[in-house]
Amino acid sequence: MVKSVVSQSSTEWDFGTPIPFEGLEDLESFEDQAPTDDRQTPQSFASTQTVIDTPADLSPGRSILMKRKRSNSASECSRDVRRLVAGSNGDSLPHYLTVSEGWKSFLQRGYSWGVLWELVRINQLDPSLAITPKICRDLLGKSVDVGPHVRAILLETKSAEDPISNLEKAELDAQSPWKHLDFEESPLGYPSSGPLGYGGQVEFIVRVTESLQLLQQSPQRCPSTRFGRRFGSASFLKLTFSKEAQEKLRKQPDGLLNYVQQPIIIAGKVFRGYSTRDSNVFYVQTNEVSADTERVKGWLTRDPFLSAVSFLDFINWHNPLEHNKNQSMSKWTSRFQLGQSTSIPGVVLNPENIYHIKDEVSPSFTGQGKAPSAKIMTDGCGFANLATLRSIKEVLELDSIPTAVQCRVAGAKGLLLLHPNEANNMLSTPEIYLRDSQRKILYPELHDTAHLTVDVLRTSHLTTPARLSYETIINLAENGVPPNIFFGLLQLGVEVVLDGLFSWPEDPLPLSVMSHDSMLKLHSSVNRAGAVSGAKLARRDIAYARAKGYIWDHKQEEGDENTEPLEDLPRSTAWWPDYTSGQPSSLEETVLVLIEAGFHPLTEWILQEKLRQVINTALNRFSVSKPKIPIAESCSAFVVPDPLGILKEGEIQVRSSFSIKSAPGGESPVILGEVLVTRHPCKVPTDVQKVRAVDYPELRAYTDVIVFPIEGSCSLASFLGGGDYDGDKVEVFWNEDFVKTFIPPDQSSALDPPDLSGSFTQSTVTVSEFLDEISGKPEMEQIHAVQRHLLSPLSRDEHLLGVYNELWLMSMYHHGYGHEETKSLAYKFTTILDGPKTGLKILDTVLKSDRERYQWHLRPAWTMEDKTQAQSNSKNLVPIPRGKSLGPFIMDILGEQLHQVVGAAKRKVEMTLRGLRPPPPDPALLAPHLFQIEALRKYESEAAEDQECKIYADMLRRELKALRTHVDDVHAKWTRATGKTFTDLPIETRQDKLRALSKEFARDPPLEVRIGYIALKTRRERMDFKASYAYDRHPRQRFPWDVAMTTLCELKAASTPGVSRYVVQYMHDPMRVVDHGKRR
Repeated sequence: MVKSVVSQSSTEWDFGTPIPFEGLEDLESFEDQAPTDDRQTPQSFASTQTVIDTPADLSPGRSILMKRKRSNSASECSRDVRRLVAGSNGDSLPHYLTVSEGWKSFLQRGYSWGVLWELVRINQLDPSLAITPKICRDLLGKSVDVGPHVRAILLETKSAEDPISNLEKAELDAQSPWKHLDFEESPLGYPSSGPLGYGGQVEFIVRVTESLQLLQQSPQRCPSTRFGRRFGSASFLKLTFSKEAQEKLRKQPDGLLNYVQQPIIIAGKVFRGYSTRDSNVFYVQTNEVSADTERVKGWLTRDPFLSAVSFLDFINWHNPLEHNKNQSMSKWTSRFQLGQSTSIPGVVLNPENIYHIKDEVSPSFTGQGKAPSAKIMTDGCGFANLATLRSIKEVLELDSIPTAVQCRVAGAKGLLLLHPNEANNMLSTPEIYLRDSQRKILYPELHDTAHLTVDVLRTSHLTTPARLSYETIINLAENGVPPNIFFGLLQLGVEVVLDGLFSWPEDPLPLSVMSHDSMLKLHSSVNRAGAVSGAKLARRDIAYARAKGYIWDHKQEEGDENTEPLEDLPRSTAWWPDYTSGQPSSLEETVLVLIEAGFHPLTEWILQEKLRQVINTALNRFSVSKPKIPIAESCSAFVVPDPLGILKEGEIQVRSSFSIKSAPGGESPVILGEVLVTRHPCKVPTDVQKVRAVDYPELRAYTDVIVFPIEGSCSLASFLGGGDYDGDKVEVFWNEDFVKTFIPPDQSSALDPPDLSGSFTQSTVTVSEFLDEISGKPEMEQIHAVQRHLLSPLSRDEHLLGVYNELWLMSMYHHGYGHEETKSLAYKFTTILDGPKTGLKILDTVLKSDRERYQWHLRPAWTMEDKTQAQSNSKNLVPIPRGKSLGPFIMDILGEQLHQVVGAAKRKVEMTLRGLRPPPPDPALLAPHLFQIEALRKYESEAAEDQECKIYADMLRRELKALRTHVDDVHAKWTRATGKTFTDLPIETRQDKLRALSKEFARDPPLEVRIGYIALKTRRERMDFKASYAYDRHPRQRFPWDVAMTTLCELKAASTPGVSRYVVQYMHDPMRVVDHGKRR
């Protein structure tokens, strides 16, 4: 039996009814049943949680609805509290993370969860740290005031010199979790406040090491999810695995699954695994209490607004089993990703304003029941009226109202497209219209704010140009596009790179009167090459990065573990600049800073050297193994079904909110004529289709999306790698050479191979059958049965997609693109890709057979970089040969041509740079050092006759010597830190090393006498001198720039003729760069 324990209280709670999760208001009133005084103390919150108990107390008739039995008395409940041990209640042995015995008193105090997390984490890293009453007092307070300093408080070393001061405030705001934890624990963080303020932006990570030890990581900011907002960040954990830990667990039968089924207990809070993604496991806090800590009264500060719930109540809140009986268990399992998706709360709807509409189905479907996805012409796309989209625009602070949003709402997923009816769009109340194909979870009623909120994943935007990948190149070539067209585009692409990044050496004007346009053009080209503007916005705007379309990768690097207590320090965020020195982290952003300060590559060595690297990086993107070739006449955007049904079969509409290149020399917001459409994956001939782009006046409101017809026997999207309309992006190419030479493929290639169904096994268990199976079983068996399904994706081989992609490459190269085996492997790839939601799993015999056919070969040589080839050759394998009956392969041809073209471009850059006269040191940067040397000489020359000059000369000499020695010492450390292996280190580690050096450089050395600096009175004078001296000593090294870039740039800007404007960093980063390389 699972009982409620009410310690030291005679008040009885009635648990005769399940916790109502239909509405947030009901949950609040349920919590209000507790006495007000009891609710305000940590002890009462601990005492009203469920206790993990023994089999004797588990009711065999307990249902999945988790109905609680009423306790007769508080004393009876107290007697039922027992120690949690392996197997005592049918549960697995839990993973414990708690403090050592001497630290137990910490658990009695009202610390915030973030602080408590840090206490447990630091205690595990360094159990020797002692506790004093002062420490206990200092740890009380808000997370934002205490959380970053927990270790310093324990060491009693917190001071103005705290290491965190090295990170600039804007960076701290972007990455710091502490203020967000405080927000969630405040009344404003209560979920009913809706999108005006939302939580779920903090991640608590536990990492499994090679020895299977659990290591807590510091809390970190993360994008928000529906689960995180509804139940609070503190209710969730993410378990990550080192590569070695995964391999060790996978060697045991169901080892990984058994491991993650065990609850994790941290300071008495019980967490259970409920979902997986990318080999990570997500845990939710339950209302169980570890009996091992029950003796510690007031063991945890509870948040009254985000109380924990039972595991099965949480499951049923998101995807109620009883109301989704017709789903297969594999589909039911996949639905948990809806709550786990990175999203932003857009607008809260009234239940009566959520309408259900039917899908448009092809007339060619005449069968019974649900139509196949390919026959559903509107699969995944519903409508939203203008009021809904306008509200989302305001919440996300977009420049314009989006035409479509990818979202999750009310158990549905997919796109919401602007409603075509003017009357609906005149309404001031937000309304949405969900298709049957969008509804993934059914609820008995919709009352909970979280279910009624439109969670926005992405908004519609059109990107141009699109880029050719090797899959698209192969498809176009196999469908008739000749190699010389690709070669011409490659040559053009290389020329564009050189024109934008390397035209400055050929500027016909003398340097003294060189046109500013030359540097403006270079600035725009570098910004574009490095996507600098988007990266700067993304790193400052973690929560909105995905929804607004910024470039953003929030993955922690594999194998990055922190096991050393002395390294338990604040870490820099990847690609943020060093605000002490002013040195940006990325190469391209560094070049922009130098250009903005007034440097020119002909006159400054560091800018010339950095540009050389930028150009090489841009040219390397023309790699044949991973090409990213921009095509001017192309774009990509969400694909949506025709909302009016006026497009004919074979027609599409492409309309942009801005002018794009429509033809050689022309620009227009609309594309007309024959075009090619595709998406990824692109592995069979029919994955590229030739259609006609048209412009219907009735559809002109649908900008920045690609509109497909709802006419035809199958949806056009389904031909493109099995796509649909739930948020797929499609690429459109209207390059004249592509379109003219492309021969439409035989549409039979779009049909599934006959052997496909026999290659997979599928779990056919339905939710209804699962409920029958667990009916009447003890609660713990029900939990484990649910977890076996929820966590089953872990048992899938995460490398299978890579395996089948490699097998497809080898078959395609050896047998041919249209060969039946190649097609079969392509469809196996896409089926495995959809496996987690379909329940299809490749048969072991099929996998073994497929692998054996190619086990003695490597994938084609063109797919491998030199380093990969060298590693593979050690296995005595050879790249698979081209089939004898087949002609030359497009990628082999392009590989040879690319080698010549890119090689020639790199040689041109190198020869030109070598031919330039080495730029002398910049006088503006030498000036502060030379000025002080000259001043010293002057005062020394007058010292014999003037006592004041002698005193001043002595002080100046002493100060200059101290500063020079300091610079030389830092340089020696810089030399050691940036050795040969420096560039192989993770970006955060490199940043941390350089930041430590720049901080030391900026600090003035103490003088031998205590009177301090008198000759160089201001910090600015001393910093100018140090930077200038470093530059004078090392003009052709990165050292001066790594430690004092801002100072050097200020010196340069101040010396440049004309007016120099100073802009603070937080104002500069959001500024948009005008594309001077593009002429309208």
